[in-house]
Amino acid sequence: MSSYKKYVVLAGNPNVGKTTLFNQLTGRKQKVANYPGVTVEKHEGEISLAENQSAFLVDLPGTYSLNTQSEDEGIAADVISGQLAHSPKPDVVLVVVEASKLNRGLLLFKQIQAIHPQVVLVVNMMDELSEFGLELDVNALIQKLGVPVFPIVAKNGKGIEALRDRLSRYDSLPANRDGQNIKSKKEAIDPEFVKQIYKDNDQICQTVFKKISQPKDSFSDKLDLFLLHPVLGPLIFAVIILFFFQALFSWSAPLIDFVDEGFASLAGLVSESISTPWLASLIADGVIGGVGSVLVFVPQIAITFFLIGILEMTGYLSRGAFLIDRFLRLFGLEGRAFIPLISSFACAIPGIMATRSMPHARQRLITILVAPLMTCSARLPVYTLLIATFIPATTFMGVMTYQGLTLFSLFVAGIVMGLIMSLVFHFFLPKKGLNHSFFMELPRYRVPTFKNLYNYVWPRTRSFIMAAGSVIFVLSLILWALAYFPHSDSIKQKYDAQKTELQSQNLSDEVLEEKLVVIENNQAGEWVETSYLGQLGQFFEPAFKPLGFDWKITTAVLSSFAAREVFVSSMGVIYHLGEVDEESKGLSEILRTSKDSKGQPLYTMATALSLLVFFAFAAQCISTLGVIKRETGGLKWPIFSFLYMTTLAYCCAWAVYHFYKS
Repeated sequence: MSSYKKYVVLAGNPNVGKTTLFNQLTGRKQKVANYPGVTVEKHEGEISLAENQSAFLVDLPGTYSLNTQSEDEGIAADVISGQLAHSPKPDVVLVVVEASKLNRGLLLFKQIQAIHPQVVLVVNMMDELSEFGLELDVNALIQKLGVPVFPIVAKNGKGIEALRDRLSRYDSLPANRDGQNIKSKKEAIDPEFVKQIYKDNDQICQTVFKKISQPKDSFSDKLDLFLLHPVLGPLIFAVIILFFFQALFSWSAPLIDFVDEGFASLAGLVSESISTPWLASLIADGVIGGVGSVLVFVPQIAITFFLIGILEMTGYLSRGAFLIDRFLRLFGLEGRAFIPLISSFACAIPGIMATRSMPHARQRLITILVAPLMTCSARLPVYTLLIATFIPATTFMGVMTYQGLTLFSLFVAGIVMGLIMSLVFHFFLPKKGLNHSFFMELPRYRVPTFKNLYNYVWPRTRSFIMAAGSVIFVLSLILWALAYFPHSDSIKQKYDAQKTELQSQNLSDEVLEEKLVVIENNQAGEWVETSYLGQLGQFFEPAFKPLGFDWKITTAVLSSFAAREVFVSSMGVIYHLGEVDEESKGLSEILRTSKDSKGQPLYTMATALSLLVFFAFAAQCISTLGVIKRETGGLKWPIFSFLYMTTLAYCCAWAVYHFYKS
């Protein structure tokens, strides 16, 4: 027996329980990654076998045939046939089929059997055959196929140990490494060969199935009478999505606040305990702040995948996609895009990661590119500040205020622009190998188990922390350095002298404290103005001047790449107000009353609307760009996303500014 671990792959049609079997075999010894250079997820884990053996197990994307039409189906076919670069050739292929749909599953099995020497057929969901009034003769099926056949019920583990034992007794195929035992898939997808498979499968199913009773009325069919009803179906769908949306906000909010406040408190303690200013800022603001900027997204990501896992495992995700598919197809998207887009209203990061539930790479990419256009919660502090400062609170048509109407319009603008851009991408992105018709199977309704939900949520959450989190952390450190350096000692000496003079005066403790805070805020503001980030803001001011932005707004816009909501606090620091939030009356008053060198208002309604539109469409979040890099497997698409969104935001903000100004 070879010294290396056996490499086993799980293949099968969508919705046959491959992932449940994968979870049963691997337990917690699993991880989620991407195949090199593509957006297709790679689920791999380790199986513990008899006699202290182990094997690698990979759960391939679902496919109906080796004659593939999408990128993820192509990955599955290439792994099985040993043609995928940087992927070991499989020693054993486990082909999972649904017992009640054996005929359809045997097409893929026969194709794989034609090219691979060691194939095992796993017949899942044996417990559901009774609803169809059928009984499967496993021994007869073994004789017909000439391979081991294992009847299982993956959801409760029945039959799994027998399969595990058989894997322990398989020898690895050293010749696989040279491709000697695996044939090309060309023969397996030959049309004449496929026709013969269908004929053989009909005969096999007639032989191995025995009718023992009359079929029962399917619970799934009864439920679909309501959930897929032309009137009730969309209404129920809307209620479920509203619940999803609300749960994502309400469940994650306290957890996000807890993480945020925890890291803020830790940063404060560390800052006070380190006497060297730059080191204290590096550890508190750079390192702790950088880690916090990663972990603050974890609650939303985990809850997003928890909710998606429930929808997928119950079987409703396919129904929801079916209901919304016709509308989204008008804009070049498919039904499965609705969950990522809805999730992006909370945060684009879990929304982008939710595209993993979409089977076709091109549709997934389009959804990734437009998801950041949805109005995420991080934009709300910016919107609140600017709307409260510049938009009148008077009533529009006796129904809602102009402030409420403006906020609503920004949400609508994000949705409309997302749909427009998805249509643009649909026409202009390469379509090579992806001009396929939309096919969706509606699986039976099932009750998800906690174990399966855990195994669905945790690997994906961990993947974000380890992969995208590292990118976000590094970029956060870079932004910290730009905002901190050069930290001029002369500025510190100037304000230290002011503090000393102030402390020599006979002032009450309360007045002294207030005046010291003003001095510290002035010092922080001057440090930002002279920092590399402030210098960049002044350097780019001419480029943003056509939008009505001065260097202060430009600097705050640049700082908001750390997180969109940072714009508000950055404006507070720049205006020597210290840390402020969107409800700060001091900042609102300053923005409203500031004058330019000619005594004219520095910021007008045109400026506010231009800035609102810019934030609605710009790629103002390094965390989102980091996740796009993680999900697409390279820098190409995050760079493209940044460029197209920034260009779009600039052009729209310019148009709004000059239209309103005129």
